[in-house]
Amino acid sequence: MQDNDKVKPSRNLRFMDGLRGLAAFYVMVGHARWLLWEGYADGYLRHPEVYSVIDSGAMYFFSLFRYGHEAVMYFFVLSGFLIHLRLASKYSHKDQSNDSWLVYAKRRVRRIYPPLIACLIVTSICDYFGNRVNPAPYQTVAAFTNQPSLSYSIPTLIGNLLFAGSLRAPVWGSDGPLWSLSYEGWFYVIYPAFALLSKRSVWLPAAVSALLFAISFAPGWTEPLSKAIASMFVCWWCGAFLADVYCLRVPIKLSHVAFASIVLIPTFLFVQGIWRDVLCSIGFTGLVAFLLQLRGDNFLKNVLGKAKWLGDFSYSLYLTHVPVFCLLSALLRVYVFPGGTLPVSSGYLIPCVVLACVVAYLLHLIVERPFLKARHAE
Repeated sequence: MQDNDKVKPSRNLRFMDGLRGLAAFYVMVGHARWLLWEGYADGYLRHPEVYSVIDSGAMYFFSLFRYGHEAVMYFFVLSGFLIHLRLASKYSHKDQSNDSWLVYAKRRVRRIYPPLIACLIVTSICDYFGNRVNPAPYQTVAAFTNQPSLSYSIPTLIGNLLFAGSLRAPVWGSDGPLWSLSYEGWFYVIYPAFALLSKRSVWLPAAVSALLFAISFAPGWTEPLSKAIASMFVCWWCGAFLADVYCLRVPIKLSHVAFASIVLIPTFLFVQGIWRDVLCSIGFTGLVAFLLQLRGDNFLKNVLGKAKWLGDFSYSLYLTHVPVFCLLSALLRVYVFPGGTLPVSSGYLIPCVVLACVVAYLLHLIVERPFLKARHAE
Protein backbone atom coordinates (compact mmCIF):
# COMPACT_ATOMS: atom_id res chain seq x y z
CA MET A 1 0.00 0.00 0.00
CA GLN A 2 0.98 3.60 -0.46
CA ASP A 3 -0.40 6.62 1.34
CA ASN A 4 -0.72 10.12 0.00
CA ASP A 5 2.56 11.13 1.59
CA LYS A 6 4.17 9.06 -1.20
CA VAL A 7 1.61 9.19 -4.01
CA LYS A 8 1.61 11.81 -6.75
CA PRO A 9 -1.32 12.70 -9.03
CA SER A 10 -1.32 10.17 -11.83
CA ARG A 11 -3.24 9.40 -14.97
CA ASN A 12 -3.32 5.75 -13.98
CA LEU A 13 -6.94 5.85 -12.90
CA ARG A 14 -8.35 3.15 -15.18
CA PHE A 15 -9.88 1.39 -12.19
CA MET A 16 -12.23 4.36 -11.77
CA ASP A 17 -13.57 3.90 -15.29
CA GLY A 18 -13.99 0.21 -14.51
CA LEU A 19 -15.93 1.02 -11.35
CA ARG A 20 -18.09 3.51 -13.24
CA GLY A 21 -18.92 0.86 -15.82
CA LEU A 22 -19.76 -1.69 -13.13
CA ALA A 23 -21.95 0.86 -11.33
CA ALA A 24 -23.86 1.60 -14.56
CA PHE A 25 -24.23 -2.13 -15.15
CA TYR A 26 -25.52 -2.58 -11.60
CA VAL A 27 -28.15 0.12 -12.09
CA MET A 28 -29.15 -1.40 -15.42
CA VAL A 29 -29.63 -4.91 -14.02
CA GLY A 30 -31.77 -3.48 -11.22
CA HIS A 31 -34.03 -1.82 -13.78
CA ALA A 32 -34.14 -5.01 -15.85
CA ARG A 33 -35.34 -6.86 -12.75
CA TRP A 34 -38.05 -4.23 -12.27
CA LEU A 35 -39.34 -4.08 -15.86
CA LEU A 36 -38.72 -7.59 -17.23
CA TRP A 37 -39.69 -9.88 -14.33
CA GLU A 38 -43.06 -10.24 -12.62
CA GLY A 39 -41.67 -9.06 -9.30
CA TYR A 40 -41.48 -10.25 -5.73
CA ALA A 41 -44.75 -8.92 -4.31
CA ASP A 42 -46.81 -9.33 -7.49
CA GLY A 43 -45.26 -12.65 -8.44
CA TYR A 44 -43.23 -14.74 -6.05
CA LEU A 45 -45.33 -14.09 -2.94
CA ARG A 46 -48.54 -14.94 -4.80
CA HIS A 47 -47.42 -18.26 -6.26
CA PRO A 48 -44.07 -19.42 -4.85
CA GLU A 49 -44.94 -22.99 -5.79
CA VAL A 50 -44.41 -22.29 -9.51
CA TYR A 51 -40.82 -21.22 -8.90
CA SER A 52 -38.19 -23.88 -9.46
CA VAL A 53 -35.10 -24.01 -7.29
CA ILE A 54 -33.16 -22.24 -10.04
CA ASP A 55 -35.82 -19.54 -10.43
CA SER A 56 -35.93 -19.00 -6.67
CA GLY A 57 -32.16 -18.74 -6.50
CA ALA A 58 -32.13 -16.27 -9.39
CA MET A 59 -34.85 -14.26 -7.68
CA TYR A 60 -32.74 -13.89 -4.51
CA PHE A 61 -29.61 -13.18 -6.53
CA PHE A 62 -31.15 -10.38 -8.57
CA SER A 63 -32.62 -8.85 -5.41
CA LEU A 64 -29.04 -7.74 -4.68
CA PHE A 65 -29.47 -5.21 -7.50
CA ARG A 66 -32.20 -3.18 -5.83
CA TYR A 67 -29.92 -0.36 -4.65
CA GLY A 68 -29.65 1.40 -7.98
CA HIS A 69 -30.38 4.85 -6.58
CA GLU A 70 -27.58 4.46 -4.06
CA ALA A 71 -25.19 3.39 -6.83
CA VAL A 72 -25.83 6.70 -8.60
CA MET A 73 -24.10 8.42 -5.68
CA TYR A 74 -20.88 6.79 -6.88
CA PHE A 75 -21.31 8.61 -10.20
CA PHE A 76 -21.54 11.90 -8.32
CA VAL A 77 -18.44 11.17 -6.24
CA LEU A 78 -16.44 10.04 -9.27
CA SER A 79 -17.55 13.06 -11.29
CA GLY A 80 -16.54 15.46 -8.52
CA PHE A 81 -13.14 13.78 -8.21
CA LEU A 82 -12.31 13.74 -11.92
CA ILE A 83 -13.64 17.23 -12.68
CA HIS A 84 -11.71 18.81 -9.81
CA LEU A 85 -8.54 16.70 -10.15
CA ARG A 86 -6.85 18.91 -12.75
CA LEU A 87 -7.33 22.11 -10.77
CA ALA A 88 -6.51 20.39 -7.49
CA SER A 89 -3.17 19.34 -8.97
CA LYS A 90 -2.62 22.83 -10.37
CA TYR A 91 -3.40 24.52 -7.04
CA SER A 92 -1.20 22.09 -5.14
CA HIS A 93 1.75 23.24 -7.28
CA LYS A 94 0.93 26.92 -6.58
CA ASP A 95 0.21 27.48 -10.26
CA GLN A 96 -1.26 31.00 -10.50
CA SER A 97 -2.13 30.92 -14.21
CA ASN A 98 -5.70 31.79 -15.13
CA ASP A 99 -8.22 28.98 -15.44
CA SER A 100 -9.89 28.69 -18.85
CA TRP A 101 -13.55 28.33 -18.01
CA LEU A 102 -14.52 28.70 -21.67
CA VAL A 103 -12.56 25.53 -22.47
CA TYR A 104 -14.17 23.86 -19.45
CA ALA A 105 -17.65 24.79 -20.70
CA LYS A 106 -16.94 23.56 -24.22
CA ARG A 107 -15.70 20.23 -22.91
CA ARG A 108 -18.73 19.75 -20.69
CA VAL A 109 -21.09 20.55 -23.59
CA ARG A 110 -19.30 18.08 -25.86
CA ARG A 111 -19.38 15.41 -23.18
CA ILE A 112 -23.02 15.81 -22.17
CA TYR A 113 -25.15 16.89 -25.09
CA PRO A 114 -24.40 14.54 -28.04
CA PRO A 115 -25.27 11.37 -26.05
CA LEU A 116 -28.17 13.18 -24.36
CA ILE A 117 -29.75 14.23 -27.66
CA ALA A 118 -29.23 10.72 -29.07
CA CYS A 119 -30.83 9.32 -25.91
CA LEU A 120 -33.90 11.55 -26.32
CA ILE A 121 -34.30 10.30 -29.89
CA VAL A 122 -33.90 6.64 -28.88
CA THR A 123 -36.39 7.11 -26.05
CA SER A 124 -38.93 8.68 -28.42
CA ILE A 125 -38.62 5.83 -30.91
CA CYS A 126 -38.77 3.05 -28.29
CA ASP A 127 -41.69 4.66 -26.48
CA TYR A 128 -43.62 5.31 -29.70
CA PHE A 129 -43.59 1.64 -30.71
CA GLY A 130 -43.71 0.18 -27.19
CA ASN A 131 -46.79 2.18 -26.18
CA ARG A 132 -48.63 0.85 -29.21
CA VAL A 133 -47.70 -2.74 -28.41
CA ASN A 134 -48.58 -2.61 -24.70
CA PRO A 135 -48.80 0.52 -22.50
CA ALA A 136 -48.37 -1.39 -19.21
CA PRO A 137 -44.60 -0.79 -18.70
CA TYR A 138 -45.06 2.91 -19.43
CA GLN A 139 -47.84 3.12 -16.87
CA THR A 140 -45.45 1.48 -14.38
CA VAL A 141 -42.75 4.08 -15.04
CA ALA A 142 -45.25 6.95 -14.88
CA ALA A 143 -46.57 5.72 -11.53
CA PHE A 144 -43.04 5.36 -10.16
CA THR A 145 -42.19 8.95 -11.17
CA ASN A 146 -45.48 10.28 -9.75
CA GLN A 147 -46.87 11.31 -13.12
CA PRO A 148 -50.37 10.63 -14.49
CA SER A 149 -48.73 9.82 -17.83
CA LEU A 150 -45.36 10.15 -19.50
CA SER A 151 -44.58 13.48 -21.11
CA TYR A 152 -43.24 14.25 -24.59
CA SER A 153 -44.14 17.93 -24.79
CA ILE A 154 -41.91 20.77 -25.98
CA PRO A 155 -41.62 22.23 -22.44
CA THR A 156 -40.54 18.78 -21.20
CA LEU A 157 -37.93 18.55 -23.95
CA ILE A 158 -36.57 22.00 -23.13
CA GLY A 159 -36.63 21.21 -19.41
CA ASN A 160 -34.52 18.08 -19.89
CA LEU A 161 -32.05 19.90 -22.14
CA LEU A 162 -31.69 22.57 -19.44
CA PHE A 163 -31.14 20.04 -16.62
CA ALA A 164 -34.58 20.45 -15.08
CA GLY A 165 -35.89 16.92 -15.67
CA SER A 166 -37.59 15.65 -12.47
CA LEU A 167 -36.93 19.03 -10.79
CA ARG A 168 -38.99 21.58 -12.71
CA ALA A 169 -40.21 19.37 -15.56
CA PRO A 170 -40.98 15.67 -16.01
CA VAL A 171 -38.24 13.47 -17.38
CA TRP A 172 -38.51 12.78 -21.10
CA GLY A 173 -40.77 9.80 -21.72
CA SER A 174 -39.80 6.58 -19.99
CA ASP A 175 -36.19 7.62 -19.39
CA GLY A 176 -36.28 7.91 -15.61
CA PRO A 177 -32.46 7.92 -15.19
CA LEU A 178 -32.43 11.44 -16.65
CA TRP A 179 -33.20 12.67 -13.11
CA SER A 180 -29.55 12.31 -12.12
CA LEU A 181 -28.29 14.12 -15.22
CA SER A 182 -30.25 17.17 -14.08
CA TYR A 183 -28.26 17.21 -10.85
CA GLU A 184 -24.98 16.50 -12.63
CA GLY A 185 -25.55 19.30 -15.11
CA TRP A 186 -26.15 21.86 -12.40
CA PHE A 187 -23.12 20.63 -10.47
CA TYR A 188 -21.05 21.41 -13.56
CA VAL A 189 -22.64 24.86 -13.83
CA ILE A 190 -21.86 25.92 -10.26
CA TYR A 191 -18.46 24.18 -10.05
CA PRO A 192 -16.41 27.19 -11.32
CA ALA A 193 -17.60 29.27 -8.35
CA PHE A 194 -16.54 26.54 -5.94
CA ALA A 195 -13.22 26.08 -7.76
CA LEU A 196 -12.47 29.77 -7.23
CA LEU A 197 -13.24 29.32 -3.54
CA SER A 198 -10.95 26.28 -3.51
CA LYS A 199 -8.17 28.38 -5.00
CA ARG A 200 -8.34 30.61 -1.93
CA SER A 201 -8.71 27.79 0.61
CA VAL A 202 -9.26 24.07 0.29
CA TRP A 203 -11.68 24.20 3.22
CA LEU A 204 -13.85 27.04 1.94
CA PRO A 205 -15.90 25.15 -0.71
CA ALA A 206 -16.34 22.20 1.66
CA ALA A 207 -17.74 24.57 4.28
CA VAL A 208 -20.04 26.30 1.78
CA SER A 209 -21.37 22.99 0.41
CA ALA A 210 -22.05 21.82 3.98
CA LEU A 211 -23.80 25.13 4.71
CA LEU A 212 -25.97 24.81 1.60
CA PHE A 213 -26.91 21.30 2.68
CA ALA A 214 -27.92 22.57 6.12
CA ILE A 215 -30.02 25.50 4.96
CA SER A 216 -31.75 23.36 2.30
CA PHE A 217 -33.85 22.06 5.20
CA ALA A 218 -35.21 25.56 5.86
CA PRO A 219 -39.03 25.42 5.62
CA GLY A 220 -39.16 28.67 3.67
CA TRP A 221 -37.09 27.30 0.80
CA THR A 222 -39.69 25.82 -1.51
CA GLU A 223 -38.27 26.35 -5.02
CA PRO A 224 -37.59 22.70 -6.04
CA LEU A 225 -34.60 23.00 -8.38
CA SER A 226 -32.34 25.20 -6.26
CA LYS A 227 -33.32 23.37 -3.08
CA ALA A 228 -32.50 19.97 -4.63
CA ILE A 229 -29.14 21.11 -6.00
CA ALA A 230 -28.18 22.77 -2.71
CA SER A 231 -28.98 19.62 -0.76
CA MET A 232 -27.16 17.23 -3.11
CA PHE A 233 -24.07 19.23 -4.06
CA VAL A 234 -22.29 18.05 -0.92
CA CYS A 235 -22.41 14.51 -2.37
CA TRP A 236 -20.58 15.71 -5.48
CA TRP A 237 -18.07 17.76 -3.50
CA CYS A 238 -17.09 14.65 -1.52
CA GLY A 239 -15.33 13.54 -4.70
CA ALA A 240 -13.81 16.97 -5.27
CA PHE A 241 -12.52 17.07 -1.70
CA LEU A 242 -10.96 13.64 -2.23
CA ALA A 243 -9.14 15.05 -5.26
CA ASP A 244 -7.66 17.70 -2.94
CA VAL A 245 -6.55 14.98 -0.54
CA TYR A 246 -5.05 12.96 -3.39
CA CYS A 247 -3.12 16.01 -4.63
CA LEU A 248 -1.73 16.68 -1.15
CA ARG A 249 -3.64 19.91 -0.60
CA VAL A 250 -5.14 18.46 2.58
CA PRO A 251 -2.85 17.02 5.29
CA ILE A 252 -4.92 13.86 5.65
CA LYS A 253 -3.83 10.38 4.60
CA LEU A 254 -5.91 8.52 2.05
CA SER A 255 -5.99 5.50 4.36
CA HIS A 256 -7.56 7.63 7.10
CA VAL A 257 -10.20 8.95 4.70
CA ALA A 258 -10.88 5.39 3.58
CA PHE A 259 -11.31 4.03 7.08
CA ALA A 260 -13.41 6.92 8.38
CA SER A 261 -15.71 6.80 5.34
CA ILE A 262 -16.10 3.08 4.76
CA VAL A 263 -17.20 2.41 8.33
CA LEU A 264 -20.23 4.60 7.60
CA ILE A 265 -21.44 2.47 4.67
CA PRO A 266 -23.71 0.13 6.70
CA THR A 267 -25.47 3.10 8.31
CA PHE A 268 -27.27 3.96 5.05
CA LEU A 269 -29.58 1.01 5.70
CA PHE A 270 -31.05 2.80 8.69
CA VAL A 271 -31.83 6.21 7.15
CA GLN A 272 -33.85 7.44 4.19
CA GLY A 273 -33.95 10.36 1.79
CA ILE A 274 -31.14 12.86 1.45
CA TRP A 275 -29.33 11.55 4.54
CA ARG A 276 -29.09 8.16 2.87
CA ASP A 277 -27.64 9.78 -0.26
CA VAL A 278 -25.04 11.70 1.74
CA LEU A 279 -23.95 8.64 3.72
CA CYS A 280 -23.65 6.61 0.51
CA SER A 281 -21.54 9.37 -1.04
CA ILE A 282 -19.23 9.45 1.97
CA GLY A 283 -18.97 5.67 1.83
CA PHE A 284 -18.10 5.68 -1.87
CA THR A 285 -15.55 8.41 -1.18
CA GLY A 286 -13.91 6.03 1.27
CA LEU A 287 -13.97 3.21 -1.26
CA VAL A 288 -12.23 5.35 -3.89
CA ALA A 289 -9.72 6.58 -1.29
CA PHE A 290 -8.95 2.97 -0.37
CA LEU A 291 -8.28 2.09 -4.01
CA LEU A 292 -6.21 5.22 -4.60
CA GLN A 293 -3.82 4.37 -1.79
CA LEU A 294 -3.13 0.91 -3.22
CA ARG A 295 -0.07 0.49 -5.38
CA GLY A 296 -0.52 0.81 -9.13
CA ASP A 297 0.15 -2.89 -9.74
CA ASN A 298 -2.36 -4.01 -7.11
CA PHE A 299 -4.43 -7.02 -8.20
CA LEU A 300 -7.79 -5.43 -7.33
CA LYS A 301 -7.01 -2.24 -9.24
CA ASN A 302 -5.86 -4.27 -12.23
CA VAL A 303 -9.05 -6.32 -12.21
CA LEU A 304 -11.20 -3.19 -12.05
CA GLY A 305 -9.10 -1.65 -14.80
CA LYS A 306 -10.05 -4.56 -17.06
CA ALA A 307 -13.65 -3.27 -16.93
CA LYS A 308 -12.63 0.08 -18.44
CA TRP A 309 -14.26 -0.94 -21.72
CA LEU A 310 -17.59 -1.00 -19.88
CA GLY A 311 -16.89 2.39 -18.34
CA ASP A 312 -16.13 3.86 -21.77
CA PHE A 313 -19.77 3.57 -22.85
CA SER A 314 -21.36 3.70 -19.39
CA TYR A 315 -22.87 7.15 -20.03
CA SER A 316 -24.74 5.95 -23.12
CA LEU A 317 -25.68 2.75 -21.29
CA TYR A 318 -27.05 4.64 -18.31
CA LEU A 319 -29.13 6.99 -20.47
CA THR A 320 -30.65 4.47 -22.88
CA HIS A 321 -31.29 1.20 -21.03
CA VAL A 322 -34.70 1.99 -19.49
CA PRO A 323 -36.43 2.93 -22.78
CA VAL A 324 -34.99 -0.23 -24.34
CA PHE A 325 -36.26 -2.32 -21.42
CA CYS A 326 -39.72 -0.73 -21.60
CA LEU A 327 -39.97 -1.66 -25.28
CA LEU A 328 -38.80 -5.21 -24.57
CA SER A 329 -41.22 -5.48 -21.65
CA ALA A 330 -44.11 -4.47 -23.92
CA LEU A 331 -43.04 -7.05 -26.52
CA LEU A 332 -42.71 -9.80 -23.89
CA ARG A 333 -46.21 -9.11 -22.54
CA VAL A 334 -47.79 -9.47 -25.97
CA TYR A 335 -45.73 -11.88 -28.06
CA VAL A 336 -44.11 -14.20 -25.48
CA PHE A 337 -46.64 -14.11 -22.64
CA PRO A 338 -49.94 -13.23 -24.36
CA GLY A 339 -51.77 -12.93 -21.05
CA GLY A 340 -50.02 -9.62 -20.49
CA THR A 341 -47.96 -10.92 -17.59
CA LEU A 342 -44.21 -10.86 -17.13
CA PRO A 343 -42.14 -14.04 -16.81
CA VAL A 344 -41.51 -16.09 -13.67
CA SER A 345 -38.01 -16.90 -14.84
CA SER A 346 -35.31 -14.27 -14.49
CA GLY A 347 -33.55 -15.85 -17.45
CA TYR A 348 -35.16 -13.33 -19.79
CA LEU A 349 -33.15 -10.61 -18.11
CA ILE A 350 -29.86 -11.86 -19.57
CA PRO A 351 -30.58 -11.48 -23.33
CA CYS A 352 -32.38 -8.19 -22.67
CA VAL A 353 -29.39 -6.83 -20.74
CA VAL A 354 -27.08 -7.92 -23.57
CA LEU A 355 -29.29 -6.18 -26.13
CA ALA A 356 -29.34 -2.97 -24.08
CA CYS A 357 -25.53 -3.08 -23.92
CA VAL A 358 -25.31 -3.54 -27.69
CA VAL A 359 -27.62 -0.56 -28.33
CA ALA A 360 -25.64 1.61 -25.91
CA TYR A 361 -22.29 0.57 -27.38
CA LEU A 362 -23.44 1.36 -30.92
CA LEU A 363 -24.58 4.80 -29.77
CA HIS A 364 -21.23 5.25 -28.06
CA LEU A 365 -19.38 4.44 -31.29
CA ILE A 366 -21.61 6.59 -33.50
CA VAL A 367 -22.31 9.58 -31.26
CA GLU A 368 -20.19 9.69 -28.13
CA ARG A 369 -16.73 8.61 -29.26
CA PRO A 370 -16.31 11.14 -32.12
CA PHE A 371 -16.91 14.05 -29.73
CA LEU A 372 -14.60 12.55 -27.12
CA LYS A 373 -11.85 12.25 -29.72
CA ALA A 374 -12.37 15.87 -30.74
CA ARG A 375 -12.12 16.93 -27.10
CA HIS A 376 -8.88 15.02 -26.52
CA ALA A 377 -7.42 16.43 -29.73
CA GLU A 378 -7.63 20.01 -28.37
